[in-house]
Amino acid sequence: MDSARHKVMYFAADPDSDQDFDNIANLYATPVSAFRGFNMESSSGTTQIYLYFEPQRMQGLDTTNDANAYDRVLLNINTNKHKEVIAGIIQAINGTGPSKDGFIVIADDMNSKYASTDITSISAITQTEPA
Repeated sequence: MDSARHKVMYFAADPDSDQDFDNIANLYATPVSAFRGFNMESSSGTTQIYLYFEPQRMQGLDTTNDANAYDRVLLNINTNKHKEVIAGIIQAINGTGPSKDGFIVIADDMNSKYASTDITSISAITQTEPA
């Protein structure tokens, strides 16, 4: 049995600092098995990193991204600490401590909890739909 299928990565953003889940982009939780990798964007590459996932929404209103459907979370990080952030996230996924129940907090802005001390906040959560 693939234990990654039973672990869930959790992200909670609070873009307006009101401690409320009042926006579709505030909360994202996905099975670890949907994780596809990390990447950085050139314009803000020193202080941000993307995490990509298989899309979790099966249908919706967005039809423009059908050919390239993915979900992604953009994290703000300390300058040039990509390797440390990646290592922290992988350790959280593979670890046995707080994640032994399968619930893995990667970034929770509302409670200031992060898988790495080099993650500072969530910049954006983007969801698309597959074809």
